[in-house]
Amino acid sequence: MLCEISQDEYSKIRSIFGRLPRTTVAGTLAGLTPGRMFVDDPYNPQAAFIWNEFRFSYLAGDPTDAAFCEELAILLDGDLLPQARGSTDPTLALYPDSPAWIDALEGRLKSYRPMRLFRSLHRFDRGLFEKQAQGLDAPPAGFTLLPIDAGLCGRFADLAFAYELLWGSVQNFLSNGFGYCILVDGELASACDSPFCAGGWAEIGVETRAAYRRQGLARQVTTAFIRESIRRGLEPVWECWWENEPSRSLALHLGFEWLEDYPVLFIDLEGG
Repeated sequence: MLCEISQDEYSKIRSIFGRLPRTTVAGTLAGLTPGRMFVDDPYNPQAAFIWNEFRFSYLAGDPTDAAFCEELAILLDGDLLPQARGSTDPTLALYPDSPAWIDALEGRLKSYRPMRLFRSLHRFDRGLFEKQAQGLDAPPAGFTLLPIDAGLCGRFADLAFAYELLWGSVQNFLSNGFGYCILVDGELASACDSPFCAGGWAEIGVETRAAYRRQGLARQVTTAFIRESIRRGLEPVWECWWENEPSRSLALHLGFEWLEDYPVLFIDLEGG
């Protein structure tokens, strides 16, 4: 049986996600990240599924429960995936605590042509970061590094939109997350912020506009973010798609070491 549980029942399933130490999961369990929780048994859950509005979803527990897998596939096919069609991000990435989940769901969702892709997880080495950050120059002349605040969110709609999606509101982001940006002539050139921040971790999201790439801005703004993470007693987290070589290279230049590539089940609802 598959059923949805409310936030005041999340304590029942914390241990199920123990093998999936993801910042997003911790944020959802803490009520910081918008999401819905489904379990196989509301009284003695052994399997759980987190659905998030930003299309990153999570599976943990017992993947051998055929009834749960079948009902989950029906929920995705009949309700959740149709909601994503035509949205700003018509995709779904299912993050499992075991590849067996992918084995169990691939066939059941075959009409969506699911793909098995890989995410690269990196581990932060503070000593290496301090060494790499030594002598790092200030942003080039004309570029201004600033912490992201309510004023900047009001000026740049793309920042506000991202925080509404990932955090539920700009205010929630400002209260529980943080970030930095670099401006040039009043224009947003690069930004690094926490798409998810919970459980003692601060996940890194960095984006530089095409016109300002290859000028070291991503390294500058992310260095500021990492330093703030350390000041707050948080461990910065770096994940990216395994084929994203620029992201992997930047991670190495910021004191991260590659840890593993792990599989996710990816569905592009407009991919054919």
